[in-house]
Amino acid sequence: MRQIGLQADAAFAGTAVEKVYWIGIIGPHWRYGEKEGDIDNGRDPKPLIAWHHVTHDQASYCDLIQLVDLVARL
Repeated sequence: MRQIGLQADAAFAGTAVEKVYWIGIIGPHWRYGEKEGDIDNGRDPKPLIAWHHVTHDQASYCDLIQLVDLVARL
């Protein structure tokens, strides 16, 4: 068991980040945002865009591409 723990530690070394991006979805409505710091730090997740009311329009596509860019920069 110790070997598995050591391998897991090595595999995930350097991957911890202080920011997490999230996507909230209710039916066809969606938006995304970020949460910084520890999960239990008491700060609420911060939306980065307003709610979209459909998923299949150009504005949704453009915002999703922006999210992809933000995640790629982590």
